[in-house]
Amino acid sequence: PRIMPVMLHGTTFGGQSLERYRDGGLDILCRHRQFVDVLIIDPPLQFAMLTEWEIVLTFCKPTWVVLNNRNLAEHAGGWMFSYLSQQPETWRLELMGDIRVAEGPWPAIYEFKRMRSWAVFRKLS
Repeated sequence: PRIMPVMLHGTTFGGQSLERYRDGGLDILCRHRQFVDVLIIDPPLQFAMLTEWEIVLTFCKPTWVVLNNRNLAEHAGGWMFSYLSQQPETWRLELMGDIRVAEGPWPAIYEFKRMRSWAVFRKLS
Protein backbone atom coordinates (compact mmCIF):
# COMPACT_ATOMS: atom_id res chain seq x y z
CA PRO A 1 0.00 0.00 0.00
CA ARG A 2 1.12 3.53 -0.76
CA ILE A 3 1.35 6.02 2.09
CA MET A 4 0.65 9.65 1.34
CA PRO A 5 1.07 11.93 4.35
CA VAL A 6 -0.64 15.30 4.00
CA MET A 7 -0.27 18.27 6.33
CA LEU A 8 -2.70 21.17 6.10
CA HIS A 9 -1.96 24.67 7.30
CA GLY A 10 -4.29 27.58 6.78
CA THR A 11 -8.02 28.03 6.36
CA THR A 12 -9.78 24.69 6.55
CA PHE A 13 -13.17 25.86 5.34
CA GLY A 14 -14.49 28.76 3.31
CA GLY A 15 -17.22 30.23 5.50
CA GLN A 16 -17.87 31.21 9.08
CA SER A 17 -20.41 28.45 9.68
CA LEU A 18 -21.93 25.47 7.91
CA GLU A 19 -25.04 27.59 7.22
CA ARG A 20 -22.98 29.71 4.79
CA TYR A 21 -20.60 26.96 3.85
CA ARG A 22 -18.28 27.11 0.84
CA ASP A 23 -15.75 24.51 -0.21
CA GLY A 24 -12.54 24.69 1.78
CA GLY A 25 -9.18 22.97 1.72
CA LEU A 26 -10.07 20.24 4.20
CA ASP A 27 -13.19 18.86 2.52
CA ILE A 28 -11.77 19.28 -1.01
CA LEU A 29 -8.78 17.18 0.03
CA CYS A 30 -10.99 14.54 1.65
CA ARG A 31 -13.43 14.35 -1.27
CA HIS A 32 -10.56 13.61 -3.66
CA ARG A 33 -9.21 10.82 -1.47
CA GLN A 34 -11.05 7.54 -1.12
CA PHE A 35 -10.77 7.66 2.66
CA VAL A 36 -8.50 8.95 5.41
CA ASP A 37 -6.74 6.26 7.44
CA VAL A 38 -5.36 8.36 10.28
CA LEU A 39 -6.31 11.86 11.35
CA ILE A 40 -4.09 13.58 13.94
CA ILE A 41 -5.83 16.40 15.80
CA ASP A 42 -3.53 18.94 17.45
CA PRO A 43 -4.97 22.43 16.83
CA PRO A 44 -3.85 25.64 18.55
CA LEU A 45 -5.14 26.28 22.05
CA GLN A 46 -8.69 27.65 22.21
CA PHE A 47 -9.45 26.61 18.63
CA ALA A 48 -12.72 24.72 19.04
CA MET A 49 -12.77 22.92 15.66
CA LEU A 50 -16.55 22.45 15.76
CA THR A 51 -17.08 23.20 12.07
CA GLU A 52 -13.92 21.35 11.05
CA TRP A 53 -15.05 18.27 12.98
CA GLU A 54 -18.34 18.22 11.03
CA ILE A 55 -16.31 18.38 7.80
CA VAL A 56 -14.07 15.54 9.01
CA LEU A 57 -17.05 13.32 9.85
CA THR A 58 -18.90 14.14 6.60
CA PHE A 59 -16.10 14.05 4.04
CA CYS A 60 -12.91 12.56 5.51
CA LYS A 61 -14.38 9.61 7.45
CA PRO A 62 -11.16 8.62 9.23
CA THR A 63 -10.53 5.06 10.44
CA TRP A 64 -8.21 6.23 13.23
CA VAL A 65 -8.27 9.51 15.19
CA VAL A 66 -5.28 10.58 17.26
CA LEU A 67 -6.02 13.34 19.77
CA ASN A 68 -3.31 15.39 21.43
CA ASN A 69 -3.66 17.76 24.38
CA ARG A 70 -6.93 16.21 25.52
CA ASN A 71 -6.22 17.33 29.09
CA LEU A 72 -5.89 21.06 28.37
CA ALA A 73 -8.81 23.31 29.24
CA GLU A 74 -10.58 24.87 26.26
CA HIS A 75 -8.73 22.63 23.81
CA ALA A 76 -10.42 20.67 21.03
CA GLY A 77 -8.73 17.46 22.18
CA GLY A 78 -10.82 17.51 25.37
CA TRP A 79 -14.30 17.78 23.88
CA MET A 80 -13.39 15.43 21.00
CA PHE A 81 -12.23 12.82 23.53
CA SER A 82 -15.59 13.09 25.31
CA TYR A 83 -17.49 13.00 22.02
CA LEU A 84 -15.75 9.84 20.76
CA SER A 85 -15.87 8.15 24.19
CA GLN A 86 -19.64 8.58 24.32
CA GLN A 87 -20.07 6.62 21.07
CA PRO A 88 -18.85 3.11 21.97
CA GLU A 89 -20.88 1.57 19.14
CA THR A 90 -18.91 3.63 16.61
CA TRP A 91 -15.53 4.50 18.18
CA ARG A 92 -13.24 2.39 20.38
CA LEU A 93 -10.52 3.88 22.57
CA GLU A 94 -7.43 1.82 21.72
CA LEU A 95 -4.58 3.67 23.46
CA MET A 96 -4.06 6.63 25.74
CA GLY A 97 -1.20 8.13 27.66
CA ASP A 98 0.73 11.20 28.72
CA ILE A 99 3.77 13.06 27.42
CA ARG A 100 5.88 15.36 29.57
CA VAL A 101 6.92 18.39 27.50
CA ALA A 102 9.55 19.60 30.00
CA GLU A 103 11.64 17.98 32.73
CA GLY A 104 11.49 20.52 35.54
CA PRO A 105 8.34 21.78 37.20
CA TRP A 106 6.60 24.83 35.72
CA PRO A 107 5.58 27.81 37.86
CA ALA A 108 2.36 27.53 39.87
CA ILE A 109 -0.79 27.11 37.77
CA TYR A 110 1.15 26.37 34.57
CA GLU A 111 2.32 23.02 35.93
CA PHE A 112 -0.78 21.26 34.54
CA LYS A 113 0.32 22.28 31.02
CA ARG A 114 3.63 20.43 31.39
CA MET A 115 1.89 17.08 30.89
CA ARG A 116 -0.02 16.49 27.67
CA SER A 117 -2.50 13.64 27.40
CA TRP A 118 -3.16 11.85 24.11
CA ALA A 119 -5.60 9.20 22.93
CA VAL A 120 -6.08 6.98 19.88
CA PHE A 121 -9.56 5.93 18.71
CA ARG A 122 -10.49 3.41 16.01
CA LYS A 123 -13.75 3.54 14.08
CA LEU A 124 -15.62 0.24 14.38
CA SER A 125 -17.90 0.42 11.37
